[in-house]
Amino acid sequence: AQWYSRQAELSAGAGDPDYLAQESAYRDFVYAHYLALPEATAQTLARMVEPETQALTLPQIQRLVQGFLTENLTYDEAVTTDTKGADFLSHVLMTQGRGYSVHYATVAVCLLRYYGVPARYVEGYYCPVGEAGETEPHAWPEIYLDGLGWVPFEVTPGYPGEMELESILAGLD
Repeated sequence: AQWYSRQAELSAGAGDPDYLAQESAYRDFVYAHYLALPEATAQTLARMVEPETQALTLPQIQRLVQGFLTENLTYDEAVTTDTKGADFLSHVLMTQGRGYSVHYATVAVCLLRYYGVPARYVEGYYCPVGEAGETEPHAWPEIYLDGLGWVPFEVTPGYPGEMELESILAGLD
């Protein structure tokens, strides 16, 4: 939860000049590689997402992503995905309409990139506090914040992090 205050410090020029120079080079790399979308994916999103007529803040984009997921996906851990060669996003949204963390994270990353937010897909293990022996595979998106780096953005229903992020984002509007 301290990422917002650290980002504010860095953007105000408070920080190691070497770090800031290196971060600038990495930022250029991120913007060159983590905004890309396959053409079929961009076309699917253009059909499904209302065009925005004004610039959006990051919190507004994140709320749009959450709302889109709520409207277009139903959580289902038993779903399998056989796209039969079709674009993954198109299949998930237009044919299947169901999914688990892999599907939620993939759709979220595509939407974030569509709105111009550098994003990446991450897989790992979710380990609830006090339950280290009961880990389960999980996927989530991360967004890139200039000057700070990658920050997780939990989008899968039932996983912690949504409420914490909402309260932090409320301060950014």
